[in-house]
Order: sequence, then structure tokens, then C-alpha cells
Amino acid sequence: MNGKVYTQVETVLDIDQVLEVDQLNGRQGDNWRDVNLQIMQNGKPRNLSNYSVDLMGKDSAGKIKYTNKATINNAANGLVTLKIAAPFYQAEGPYQEAFIRVVDKNGTVVSSISVRMEVIKNSLILTTGESANFAETIDDLFAKANEQMKIVNTGITTAQQTLASMIALLNQYSQLIAQKKALQGNEENHYSAWQHFDSGLTAADADITHVDIDQANINKLTGGAMNSIMNLIKAVPTVKVKPWHQNWTGENASKPGVQDAMVVQEVDLPGGVSLMACVGNVDYHVDRAWGNAYLNIPGLFGRGSVCLGTAYVEPNSYFQMTGDNKVMITFDAPVQKMVWTSIFVMSINWGAK
Repeated sequence: MNGKVYTQVETVLDIDQVLEVDQLNGRQGDNWRDVNLQIMQNGKPRNLSNYSVDLMGKDSAGKIKYTNKATINNAANGLVTLKIAAPFYQAEGPYQEAFIRVVDKNGTVVSSISVRMEVIKNSLILTTGESANFAETIDDLFAKANEQMKIVNTGITTAQQTLASMIALLNQYSQLIAQKKALQGNEENHYSAWQHFDSGLTAADADITHVDIDQANINKLTGGAMNSIMNLIKAVPTVKVKPWHQNWTGENASKPGVQDAMVVQEVDLPGGVSLMACVGNVDYHVDRAWGNAYLNIPGLFGRGSVCLGTAYVEPNSYFQMTGDNKVMITFDAPVQKMVWTSIFVMSINWGAK
């Protein structure tokens, strides 16, 4: 089915019955292991519409592991793929207990199936680290993305504070000029105290009672303070983080009606460079090998932009920009299901050198 081998998991069992699911077993160091399951009910495929599937257990070291990173490949036929992360395969030996669970949209566990799960020792790796409790969900990806945005926002706040300080210093200097407490070009300056010049003074004539100083000398006397202030203000970078949205369309691809459908966020950097990140689920409708799907994503990104992407499915996938704001995704096998997709695009300012 769909080019994958699925292990049938019956949900109607005796309370003390434990199922053997060989795909769950792995070696220390395994990461993002695909486990393909067909959820059954009384010998028939269980319809998983409006349900999710997760895995939880207690390993040989007594540490709790949990993940709900599961993709429903075919809800009507109960086909699902679990992606199991490396922390599940840390402690060598059989799990003390493990369960595959079916959960409704309200978070209620409607069925739990006891399964055997074992981690095989891998002598070729130096260490897997001490086993620790692990709970990772789809929301973790958004949490990590938000942490990165906090770093960007912190940089923006620092730049804004620096600019505010520079403006305050400039205002203070302007007040000194207005109060005749700072030297001014093309103006007569009155000194009420002794002035000391270590490197001498250039006068327009020999009359010491009448000394004219040009603008360059004023800047020299002030130590270039005004130039320094203006240069600092110009050096403050301008970064604009735009609100995330879901205003994208597709060809052989569409927006799924789920909470974690793909979202788009754009960041404008200095120098006319822009970054765009797209993360979330996309429904693909590619019915042949080496077929293409297209995502039309609003923004200022052209054919020459840098484009990187990943579609978390078994077939290989290839991403490229084919036109303004259009990303082409090529699969080497048919894909007609919802797939978690990540895309990164960076524009190029061809005028900058």
C-alpha cells in the first residue's frame, strides 16, 4: 500500500494481550525511524478521520518517552506512519511497557494497544548519552521557531535602543548649540573662560581680537563628535519581521483543513535582502513519478532566489524557484497525501556588491 509495508495493529484485544510490532525495534542511535501501521478494529481497518495516533512507553532505564509525530496516510483505511526520534533508542534492552494510542480531537484516548518494543545495543557508536525522559510533539517545531524569532526580536530591540540613545545624544548636542554652549560654524562664538589648544590655532588674519574659524576647524576642535554621532545612527541595522500568514495557493498541492497547515513568515534585512520560512502540512496530489507540485507564496522572491526544502516522506523531493514567488517541488515517486513540509527562501540583492 502506497509502496510501504504496514503492520496491522488490532485495537480490540484482551486486556493482558501484547502485540509484536517488529518495526518498533531499533538499534541505539537510530533517529526518525519510520513505523508504518494499519490500525484495525475487529479485523477491519479503523477509520482515523478526526483521530490522531501516538506512542508512549517506559524504557529499560525507567524513563518515560512520548511522541505524537504521526502522519495519517489514509484515514479511511487506518494507515499511519509514526516517526520515532533518537531519544526512544537510548537505553539498551526491552521496554518495560509501551502503548500505541488512538486519540480523538478532544484529547481523549479512545484505544490503547500494548506492544513489545526493544532497543538493541550498538557497539559502533561511542555513546548515546544517559537515557532521559522525552516528550516531543508537533507543537515543538513551532516553539523552536518562536525561540529563533525571539532572538531576532531581541536584536531589533537592541538596535532600536541604540538608535534612541543616539537620537537623545544628538538632541542634547543640539541644545548645547542653541544655548551657545558649543562651537558653531559661520557664527561668532564668545568664550567666557580660557581656551587651551595643544596643537595651535589657525587665524584668518593677525588680529588676535578677531579670529575666524572655518567648519573643518570646528569639527576638529570638537573631536569630530557630530560626525561620529551621525555615523553611529547610519550603522544601526533595520530589520522588519512581518506577521506570519497562510495566504498561499498550490498546483497539485492544497492547504489541508488541519490546525498545523503550512504557515509563512518573512523577514526583511538590511541591503535589500529578505528571508522567508514556510513550515507545516501540505496536501500533495502528484500521481506519477517525477511529477511536480507548485506552491505560490506571496512575497518579494524571484527566480534567482536561494531555495532549500524538505518534505518528510519516503520518496526523494527536490525544491527550486521557477518564477516569481513560485516554488516547484519534484517527487521521484507518486505522493497523494498530507506531508509535513519545510521551505527556506532567501532573496538576492543583485545591485549590492
